[in-house]
Amino acid sequence: MFISLWKQLDREQTIDNPSSYIYRCAVRETIRLLNRHGDAPAEADVPEPEAPTLSADDRLQQQERARVVAAVIKELPIDRRRAVQAY
Repeated sequence: MFISLWKQLDREQTIDNPSSYIYRCAVRETIRLLNRHGDAPAEADVPEPEAPTLSADDRLQQQERARVVAAVIKELPIDRRRAVQAY
């Protein structure tokens, strides 16, 4: 990816939108890498993660943390709240 970027700069061509260009370089290089080393593993090859078994105390603590986080998020200014909720 960095080589593509350096080559572009070496040609003295301006990059109008650097973040978009870097994203496209990353996608292109990822596709090249997957093609070179074979495709990503099929879903059947990927083991299913085991669901964690939580005790009643752990579940209660998790619920309490979720309530505290929700209360803190509600106190944020609207623009920051939206950003946090989107994340």
